[in-house]
Amino acid sequence: MYKAQIKIISNAQRGIGRDFRTGNIYQRAKNGLKTLSIMLTWALENGVETADSMKARGYGLKGRTSFSIFRFDSRDQVLAASLGVLIIVFVYGISIGRFYFRIYPTIRWAEFSPYSLTFYLSIGIIFFLPTIIGILEDLKWKHLKLEI
Repeated sequence: MYKAQIKIISNAQRGIGRDFRTGNIYQRAKNGLKTLSIMLTWALENGVETADSMKARGYGLKGRTSFSIFRFDSRDQVLAASLGVLIIVFVYGISIGRFYFRIYPTIRWAEFSPYSLTFYLSIGIIFFLPTIIGILEDLKWKHLKLEI
């Protein structure tokens, strides 16, 4: 893994003119140290990431760790159904031409009307659903902590 990464780093450094095989001895040493520094940084980051992953999976704890079985309960059914309805509304808005949004080179969208507002709200809810769920979970958690 380290050999492959040093090859990637060396090729990238060669592409920007910092190859450790060219130049005078001072430039070669400087470029070589730069490559070594990049490799060391990558190795340390990789080690931290591996350690975090191992800790999250319970490495070193007594007993065997395994995955937890996920159950698709009523909350998940409601969320999936709601998302399905929102996606259908969004796709319907696109198909009838009431939902149009272009960002580049200028910002332009379909004519604003109460009808098109429905389609914009549906895609807005879809986009912000993870944020909404996170906020609701935080509020629920704070409420539960107050009851303790």
